[in-house]
Amino acid sequence: MAKIKERFFIAYDFTSDSRRAKFVKSLEKYGIRIQYSLFEFDLTVARKIELFARLKKYEFLQNKDGESVIIIPIFKDSLQKIERYGKTVDIFDKSAIFLV
Repeated sequence: MAKIKERFFIAYDFTSDSRRAKFVKSLEKYGIRIQYSLFEFDLTVARKIELFARLKKYEFLQNKDGESVIIIPIFKDSLQKIERYGKTVDIFDKSAIFLV
């Protein structure tokens, strides 16, 4: 039985260098940085829950001054509509990266 995966982007902005570094370190364990403040994810439901638990543990998913986190779902019917130009990474063509 195939594992259900969820695809999404996380964009962020932090004024604190140390908070930003810790946030990025957490994201790098689960997704691919496709631009400076943008990560792309293709995770099983279990891995997504794990990621969000980590982000909540460090209080990244709260309304704090100087911090912004946006989670953008990618639906199956919109995958073909994503246009990429220049130096970008298409993680959907590299699904083996996310073997668990």
